[in-house]
Amino acid sequence: MINGSLEKMLRRADYISLRYKIRFDEDFILPAYALLRLRRELSRVLKHNLDGDWSRSDLKNLLQPVLPTDPVLLRRIQQPAPGFILRVDSLQPQKYVAGDLLVLNVCFFCQGMLLVEPFTRLLEALGPVGLCRKTGRFHLESIAESSDQSVDRELWSGGVFSIAPTISDLCQHLEPLSRSSVKFEFMTPARLLKKSRPLFRSGFDEIFPFVLRRVTGMLAAWADLEEVFDVDQLLKCAAALVESDNRLHWQDWRPLQSHEEAGGLSGSVILSGNELAELWPLLVIGELFGIGKGAAFGAGRYRLI
Repeated sequence: MINGSLEKMLRRADYISLRYKIRFDEDFILPAYALLRLRRELSRVLKHNLDGDWSRSDLKNLLQPVLPTDPVLLRRIQQPAPGFILRVDSLQPQKYVAGDLLVLNVCFFCQGMLLVEPFTRLLEALGPVGLCRKTGRFHLESIAESSDQSVDRELWSGGVFSIAPTISDLCQHLEPLSRSSVKFEFMTPARLLKKSRPLFRSGFDEIFPFVLRRVTGMLAAWADLEEVFDVDQLLKCAAALVESDNRLHWQDWRPLQSHEEAGGLSGSVILSGNELAELWPLLVIGELFGIGKGAAFGAGRYRLI
């Protein structure tokens, strides 16, 4: 059963999910890691190619939010993560021809919902430059509401939004755990840094603090929700879980001739134990946010099977 006070707090943690539909204007091979480095491409556009009425500082804050003024909050979360999450389900190289469509699923969280318009304008400005390394030129065709329905509800096709998107909240994710064990599986690589070094192999006991930090940090920075979870208790529960069939490993997409970082912890591990029920709400929320470096751009996404 979900704690009543937790449920009440998470009803204040709302978000919207949008589907950005971009259509390529040229033939293009999308590298496996391309979407994970979208921050770099957007930053280049912001620096060199952006025209219009938008404040450059406002758009810069979209990619690298300003530090909190509250000293307690600053000490807890340090550099806030962006208030949106690019939801990448898998990383595979893909060949596109001119006219093909690519859909980017983006979640805007709490106060991050105010970033929809600047994010849209920055993505539009990237189109003539290209999605990756000045290749893959595209135009933003439309924005729809992300849903499981067969027909998308279109919200934008240029100009202003014609329909307001539906607002959801984190409480909608919190169904009670109905099984004795789950598989924790990475969908995209997670760059988890411990003492400034990446975790190349790990158990869940080393991964869980990153889940905890990501969820509590997003709630504090963007929803003004602190002390939502009993951190010490959850760490004890995570340490008591039984792990089996650990297939966690490092997976690297970096070309041999490149020095770019493009990889991370991948694979899965099965978790069981009575403590799993207490960890469940936080783990489910973490599915939405992802974990580790670059989580806002799709890195470190996992699912619970």
